[in-house]
Amino acid sequence: MNWKRPLLCWLALSAGFAGVHGQTAGPAEAASPEWLPFPHRERPWAEGADPLSPEAIGARLEALFAPALAARLAELSWDAPPDYVLLRVYKQSGECELWGARGPADRLRLLARLPVCAMDRQPGPKLREGDRRTPEGFYHCRTLYASTRPNMWIDLAPGQVERAGEVGRGSAFRLCSDFPNAVDKALTRKLLGRGVSAGSAICVHGNCSSVGCVSFMNADFLSVFYLASLHDVGRYGPLPLHILPFRLGDVAGEAEAWLEANPGVDAASLEAHWAGLRAGEAFFERHGLPFRARATRGGYRFALYSD
Repeated sequence: MNWKRPLLCWLALSAGFAGVHGQTAGPAEAASPEWLPFPHRERPWAEGADPLSPEAIGARLEALFAPALAARLAELSWDAPPDYVLLRVYKQSGECELWGARGPADRLRLLARLPVCAMDRQPGPKLREGDRRTPEGFYHCRTLYASTRPNMWIDLAPGQVERAGEVGRGSAFRLCSDFPNAVDKALTRKLLGRGVSAGSAICVHGNCSSVGCVSFMNADFLSVFYLASLHDVGRYGPLPLHILPFRLGDVAGEAEAWLEANPGVDAASLEAHWAGLRAGEAFFERHGLPFRARATRGGYRFALYSD
């Protein structure tokens, strides 16, 4: 089957609806996650490959994950991989779902559900630089390479993937979000006043270490990064990343239980924050199709690509 996508092109650019095994999106799912892994298969490095090169990293991941992708496509009865990929992270349960579709009008299907190893698990927004919180909202990611931080490095050689990151050993790569967006900045300004930074540099990476980022065990991060590489940036824009406190149903009354974990945030503001996120969750559940989220000072706006 001729489904292999031009992965290197992406690297250069730097209810519910049925999922895998009949799973559906939304709050009806069980509270205890049922993991759906996307495992790699060990392969030797290509002769003479430069582990720092984005092209070599892409080729290496293609070699490691091509069997898993072929198996997942067969399960889904797809003859081609997705060209739209969506990451959805739930903080309290520590899970990341990866959804995919093969075009703007194609139904989203669940590709993988993986445990997040390290992040802030307390529901509530990130408001200031250095608060060690993981933000909540609708973001977009770009790929970055090279780093002076050990937790951004992974050795892709056989048998070395889970080794702790070490600068200069192996490869450095991550997905970095556009936090803070207009919604985040407006919330920080409302609650903490002007001149306070909401923070920055919230990324998705490996090595199970976090001061606010979404961090995985290395093998799981490679799954995330590889599936994210299938996303067609030219067609849909940057990779979407949705970070939610938990599976949002009716948020009325939820805020009171989480005020202690969110100093400086009143119940009305927290409830309004979650209501804005719930609108995106409801859009996802209602349509089940690829969609875009746009952050404005007045809140999030959602639209289908197929409209």
